[in-house]
Amino acid sequence: MTTAATPADFYSRIPAFLDARGVSDPRNFFEVPSDWHVLLTDVKGSTLAIREGRYKDVNLVGASAIAAVLNLCRPVEIPYVFGGDGATFVVPPEVLAECVAVLKSVERMSAREFGLVLRVGSIGVGEILSQGGSLRIAKQALSDKVSQAIFTGGGLAKAEELIKKREISESDFASNTEASYEGLECRWQPLAAEHGEIVSVLVRVEASGPEENFRIYEEIIEEVEAITGGGQLANPVSRNKLKLTFNPLALRKEQKVRTYGRGLMARAWYLLQTSFFTLLGHLFFFFKMKAVGVDWDHYKTEVAQNSDFWKFDDMLRFVVDVSAAQRRALASCFELRFLRGELSYGIHSSNSAMLTCLIFSRHGEHIHFVDGGDGGYAMAAVELKRRLRELEARESRLDRR
Repeated sequence: MTTAATPADFYSRIPAFLDARGVSDPRNFFEVPSDWHVLLTDVKGSTLAIREGRYKDVNLVGASAIAAVLNLCRPVEIPYVFGGDGATFVVPPEVLAECVAVLKSVERMSAREFGLVLRVGSIGVGEILSQGGSLRIAKQALSDKVSQAIFTGGGLAKAEELIKKREISESDFASNTEASYEGLECRWQPLAAEHGEIVSVLVRVEASGPEENFRIYEEIIEEVEAITGGGQLANPVSRNKLKLTFNPLALRKEQKVRTYGRGLMARAWYLLQTSFFTLLGHLFFFFKMKAVGVDWDHYKTEVAQNSDFWKFDDMLRFVVDVSAAQRRALASCFELRFLRGELSYGIHSSNSAMLTCLIFSRHGEHIHFVDGGDGGYAMAAVELKRRLRELEARESRLDRR
């Protein structure tokens, strides 16, 4: 078990596993140091905003928080998870105040540019442990240059429960720090379903102990892979579906974030540049060129590999491209286990997926956040919460007997 509390000695040195089934192997996980902190962000009223058709705005604000924290802390690796309408970070104490300051900056940007309230909360890992929670972390390699954090132990759910009671106010970490959104891009067209449906899924196991928890997740992953084909077969991101957008309304959402706080001339110039580089990129892809040090024919393959369509943060999250029959098979599999009281789940189906990208280098250091269209993860979360309430009511009835 790792106890070091510095970034270099902790997260950056955790060995990465390759196979998705690694999330069900307890040997891949390390205890998060007790002096680290969990930071949570989420868009208040995201469900209503999504139902109003603003899911792209909600998604972009959540990704903007990630860009802000990673830009602040580079080259130190900061573990995080993108949840569609927000993000979760685990940070060392040395950067806590600075991370909160930039997230409060994202909060201001979100309100001004999109009219959305981004909530920011923080809690120490030590307090989570004292409240009966556990927080362990692993690292999954998406490619040889990009990995994603994996969390288990129930600590993030406990953090959310505790943070909701005490949201950070502006005065807690007063600062005029402004976030950098360098690398944040939204230049791909929506990814149409190839097999019929883009399905966003959340699965949370309700086992009584960690060993049983890992066992059930392992079985679920095997069942999901058997239904979908597993690996890149179900990935909604594939090179043949990746097409750059020339829609100025779509590019303007990126412009709003990247030019926040600047004047009209700077904003106009950014949009003009973005349109030009998008056209240039289209030509690079069309002619399969090698230019500015990038093999553009291979780049789309890297985008698919570096997409976080499958992840784990105290629950299994994934977005897959499947047929209607496969979606029904997934739902049947989860419903059977739900009726047995083993898990809660949420599923949302749409006809497309969307990508929000964070590109530090096109030579491999780029990651692409996947969500289902029409607010995939956020709408699946509505179903998940409903089933959680059903489970609680069922258990309450049993207790009264």
